Amino acid sequence: MKVFLIAFVKLGKKGRLLGIAHLVDSFGSDVDPITAVMKHDEADRKTIDGAKEIMRSENPDLFVVQLIGTDQIGHSRGVLYDDYIEKIEEADRLVEEFVEFLQEEGYMKNTTFIVCADHGQADGIGGHGHLDEGERFVPFIMHGPDIVKGKKVEEKRSLVSLASTIAFLLGAPFPDHAKGPVLTEAFKRKDQNEHE
Repeated sequence: MKVFLIAFVKLGKKGRLLGIAHLVDSFGSDVDPITAVMKHDEADRKTIDGAKEIMRSENPDLFVVQLIGTDQIGHSRGVLYDDYIEKIEEADRLVEEFVEFLQEEGYMKNTTFIVCADHGQADGIGGHGHLDEGERFVPFIMHGPDIVKGKKVEEKRSLVSLASTIAFLLGAPFPDHAKGPVLTEAFKRKDQNEHE
């Protein structure tokens, strides 16, 4: 993502990344780090509050926001406990709150909004080995002027498609080592855009 942000800046666009400090420290000055050393119920709330402030003050062309609560519970407790579902539901509420904020403030008109996970979780406590099918594939939820409304894509995709898809949407050069295909199956055809 660091190389992508640099290429993005060279196009004259502004990108920001808001995430947990130990995961984003190497990304440089386009990053707003948040410490994860706090009660587990506070990190995502503080992230969404920070995301609202960044939108108000900077309104970047590309904004990556990282929530951490579901990931932390998945790694420490696994997926077989109620707290995992509770964290997913909490993240859903916070994403909904952020989208409502974006709509109320007028930011959503020409925005493509993508929600995805950094990895899936296998049965039990998840890892980062990505050997299990449950870890390799992630959900992508996309909304925007170029996205087909209500379309469900059955083909499984992994996180490696995210950078290519963002680059495609923004007209930016693909990252040097991009491996994932662009998620074009979710996009409207050009003639669909012209009729809507």
